[in-house]
Amino acid sequence: MDRIGEAQREGWTGEAQGLQVSLAAASQKLAQMDQIAARRATVTHLGMPAIPSPSAAPSLLSPPFRPLTLNTVRPGKTLIIFSLDHL
Repeated sequence: MDRIGEAQREGWTGEAQGLQVSLAAASQKLAQMDQIAARRATVTHLGMPAIPSPSAAPSLLSPPFRPLTLNTVRPGKTLIIFSLDHL
């Protein structure tokens, strides 16, 4: 602000206009940053997910799942490939 006043007093019209444009752009940027900060300050509650009981979850060894192959990938590591009976 002091530099704008100095430029106007000295008659440096172009310098004063350039400083005013820069000040307006900086003010706009600060307003945008305030809006972003306000949006981030709001909290969205998503709730707790429903977790079914273990007895309600289907077993991978009961229909419709059926193990097709058991492959030893590495010692101590087994790959089980399942098939869906109804597909």
